[in-house]
Amino acid sequence: RRFPLLTAILAQRGIEFPERFCAIIKNNDIGGAFDLLLEQNSGKDLPTVLLAHNDTMAMSLVRRINERGYKIPDDFSIIGHDNIAACQNMIPALTSVSFGTPEEIAEKLVKQLLHRLKHPKAPRAKAVLEPKLVIRESVKTLK
Repeated sequence: RRFPLLTAILAQRGIEFPERFCAIIKNNDIGGAFDLLLEQNSGKDLPTVLLAHNDTMAMSLVRRINERGYKIPDDFSIIGHDNIAACQNMIPALTSVSFGTPEEIAEKLVKQLLHRLKHPKAPRAKAVLEPKLVIRESVKTLK
């Protein structure tokens, strides 16, 4: 679900996202997806930023990148999603998209639940959590 949204948002902003930059993960093998990315782009420019669907996949990606002799963030900047606690303990620390702390998420959920209990016939509501990019060492600073 995230990939089509990502490509649509990039297109709206005039950013090209070549299909060869997309590596489909098969059987939960993020390392294999990175190898596929290298194969698809043999002799061509590689992407400079890699986005993972979640932080756990990003961590596996970091390992494979290191195994292949590349350096983070010099060769690839890596961004995960979910901002799990382990992100800050990695070397390099992983940049991630956060949708709030567990406390903030719980607060929104409890407010919705209490509202629903008080007004059981009210229409369903969506809670929107604003994303925040938590920048750490896995993203190269451009000058």
